[in-house]
Amino acid sequence: MKYISVTYKIGILVSLLFWVGCKEDNKTYAPIQLNFSRVGVKVGVTALLQVSGSENFTTELSNDRIVALSVSNGVVHITGIKVGSTTLTVTGEGGDQQTCTITVVENAQLETDFIKDETSRIEGWRDVSIKMDAQEGGVFSMQKDVNALGVSALGSVTYDYSWVDDEDSFFRASALGTFTSSGILDDGLVVYKESGQDIQYLISEKVEIKQIKNGKVWLVFQFPGRRDIRIVTDAF
Repeated sequence: MKYISVTYKIGILVSLLFWVGCKEDNKTYAPIQLNFSRVGVKVGVTALLQVSGSENFTTELSNDRIVALSVSNGVVHITGIKVGSTTLTVTGEGGDQQTCTITVVENAQLETDFIKDETSRIEGWRDVSIKMDAQEGGVFSMQKDVNALGVSALGSVTYDYSWVDDEDSFFRASALGTFTSSGILDDGLVVYKESGQDIQYLISEKVEIKQIKNGKVWLVFQFPGRRDIRIVTDAF
């Protein structure tokens, strides 16, 4: 009788586990909803997309070089990086999906502000602009006929920024071409290092001199998948 009792108990336990498993399998999820099916945003500007029906959802972009995403309290924050379009797919806990087409357009005001400001600076390297003339302990220099790797390159110009009290951090950007008028340059390269981190190498897909005025030059280094790096400094 004792053996039969133990077997009986095991049978009941197995049945309960099976019943609980079935309950989990049969769990229903509310369908997710987006408050917009299309979103337009300017470069450098953030738009908000509300997701309802699911607290736990995942996001996926068809092209992750166009925008940057972050999620907070059921809201997707969409920041324009590059001009173009991408499709955002949001997947809920139950596997249902909703999509949103995101279009990023040029920010004319951002461009105008960049051109109007004659402050020597580096934008887009860090979260804040580095104002080269005002940054305490910063050292800026320009070198001809050498690239950002320190390799001899006839016709190249390298812009170098570092700190007196931090020998482990630096920023270098170089390009090849004629620096006497607005236009496109070649061989754009940015090399930088933050203290305690590895050296980063960025090959620019396009380098453009936006303006030369009042002894200053406005340079824009463009990259796939990240924001532009912009430099305003003295012209040679």
